[in-house]
Amino acid sequence: ELIVFLNKSKKIIIKSSICPHFGGEIIYDSKKDVLKCLWHNWEFSSSTGKCISYPIKGILNPYDFEVDPNPLKSYEAFNQENKIYAIKK
Repeated sequence: ELIVFLNKSKKIIIKSSICPHFGGEIIYDSKKDVLKCLWHNWEFSSSTGKCISYPIKGILNPYDFEVDPNPLKSYEAFNQENKIYAIKK
């Protein structure tokens, strides 16, 4: 499960949404710019995923991504003998 959010610098960040402490759901607190576990309120760095509330070794897993969508395919349409045809450009 993932959490996707914009940090204070408007950068898209993707992290695991599962708390390594006890498996609670992670949310992004934009006012504090931290990730927080809904179960026990543990806080994690929004950039590194490291727990900043308690000295634990677990971190939230980061996920790399790339925003590079393929363009929509274009078609040329024409009507022949009351039938519509589309040809890929």
